Amino acid sequence: MMKRLVAHRARFIPVALAALLATATHARQSAPASGGAVVSAPAIDKMLADAVARGDIPGVVAMATDRRRVVYQGAFGVAEVGTGRSMTVDTVFRIASMTKPVTWLAVMQLVEQGRVSLDDPAKRYFPQLANLKVFDTFDAKTGAYTLRSAKTAPTVRHLLTHTAGLGYSFTSPIVRDFKPRTGETYAAGPLLFEPGEQWLYSTGIDWAGRLVETLSGKNLEAYFADRIFKPLGMVDTAYNPPDDRQRRMTRVHLRRADGTFQVDPVQPPVSVARPIGGGGLASTAPDYIRFLQMLLNQGSLNGVRIVSAETIATMGRNHIGSVGVPAVKTAMPERGQPELGRSLQHILLDRSDARRRRRHSDAASAVCRQQGPCRV
Repeated sequence: MMKRLVAHRARFIPVALAALLATATHARQSAPASGGAVVSAPAIDKMLADAVARGDIPGVVAMATDRRRVVYQGAFGVAEVGTGRSMTVDTVFRIASMTKPVTWLAVMQLVEQGRVSLDDPAKRYFPQLANLKVFDTFDAKTGAYTLRSAKTAPTVRHLLTHTAGLGYSFTSPIVRDFKPRTGETYAAGPLLFEPGEQWLYSTGIDWAGRLVETLSGKNLEAYFADRIFKPLGMVDTAYNPPDDRQRRMTRVHLRRADGTFQVDPVQPPVSVARPIGGGGLASTAPDYIRFLQMLLNQGSLNGVRIVSAETIATMGRNHIGSVGVPAVKTAMPERGQPELGRSLQHILLDRSDARRRRRHSDAASAVCRQQGPCRV
């Protein structure tokens, strides 16, 4: 049986290592215009090259930055097996849930403008989120279920922090297997738990993206371009990249039983007719580094302010209280790794953990971006 290579998703660790993992040939690149000279880092080069040589991944793009400049970058392996097309620093990736921090930021821009509050009930903007039901029981064998009325109405904050009671089919067996009874329809849910009581990686950010569209009068692609990407100089980031960027795009791969790779016949869509807040953007490592540099610089980059320093501080606070964030295990192991890891589009660690992430560091967007303390 073949497994989807989960490592095709992008990974960024600013101030340590930023890497887009996707898809074996060593390609050193010049520094992007936004950064300074590339720092020679043989240990990082060897680690990434060895990963390709061992067959852990078909290819990788890695970058590291501090507030001021790019301090490392490298590209190894191939963007598409069987073609010899080398991975390069400007290879374009579908960055999946790395879209989520961008949506978070867009919502916070609207909060700054006083157009929405994090504690507003979601039903104020989406009537279909009123009078929600919660699963009381669900029989995994038969699919039979009982529901009860939710005691708590989900808020915008719940949507942004994966605590609204929603889920994905790959994070919840109930969502995966649920089939509504005849005559029943649910725009969202039924919920898996009472809003605010648990955490589960979910589609809440998609609703947050719809909120941006509702309040701004623009679709997400236009809003992101006007308010975030163009001001930051993120020229290669969009839901619908033009043809020249599509030719630079990496492919998703599957691992065969013998350990080798093949291109997955099921690829992300070339075009995105309906942009969503939870995923779908295409980008490059240099572009996303600019987004991260803006966060490291408290909301501004090269004299252009995207949000206030106060907003960045708000984004870095604990928004879920004592609610624990468990390891995320996939409900669809045939399409990925059994355990995805501790994840949240913005998770604040209250203590150092066994994976050597330090207290007060934060991790964002599944296993896609990790950011150390901003002491650089």
